[in-house]
Amino acid sequence: MKASSRLLALLLLLIAPMVLVAQDEMPEAPEPPGFLMFNQNQVPGGDMAALNQNVDSLMRPVLDAMVDEGIINNWGIVTHNWGDEWNWNWYMFTKDHATFVSAWSEFVNRLQAADSTAFAAIYRYVTEHKDNTYGVRHFKGRELMEDEAPPKFMMLNQHKVRPMDLGAANALTDSTFAMVLDAMVDDGTLYFWGQINHSWGDEWNYNYYIGAENHADFVSAWGEFVERLQTNHPDALGEFQKLSKSHKDNLYFIRYAK
Repeated sequence: MKASSRLLALLLLLIAPMVLVAQDEMPEAPEPPGFLMFNQNQVPGGDMAALNQNVDSLMRPVLDAMVDEGIINNWGIVTHNWGDEWNWNWYMFTKDHATFVSAWSEFVNRLQAADSTAFAAIYRYVTEHKDNTYGVRHFKGRELMEDEAPPKFMMLNQHKVRPMDLGAANALTDSTFAMVLDAMVDDGTLYFWGQINHSWGDEWNYNYYIGAENHADFVSAWGEFVERLQTNHPDALGEFQKLSKSHKDNLYFIRYAK
């Protein structure tokens, strides 16, 4: 992910009791971390190279320009390493839902203006497609050091949580998972992590993701995460498992990010 995504602030909007404080002395509410669109596709393995070539020549220049102009925070492509059948996916980060709706229209207009056949040239290789949008509850990423390669690997951990239990799952994340994962970004064990909740789309309504340089570093970081969580918050995993009705993981290569 690009540094622009690291500008997304960590949100926990606290509803405080009423206090007798002058209005101009009240602290300003933090900005929400953002909004994520995740565009998922199934592509036959034999067509992947042709799809990537068309995306690089047609879609990538449009979205790169929209990042440079500040219309979107960032975008990127993640492809299958291990997991389900959705093997070619791309995402778009924006400030909020309204910004996403406007940015999506701008993207479509620009792509069609650049090449009226662009969508057909890209989606001719797609056999199945779905979209999900999410509110971003947490995001933390670290600055890359000089000459340091960007991360190339990501895990997406997805859960089905009953709507009545989602608040409890978020609160548990805030008090346990987030504390451990923030520290792992700060000390360089992870490049980034985030938590996203369902806005529109499928049934996987609670999700978090972590980024590492490669698969080996991810495996090491995952073991470190579990060990730190069990040491500092020994009941956290058990409590979360009670809230999760179902769970799946996907591992992705980060093919491109800006």
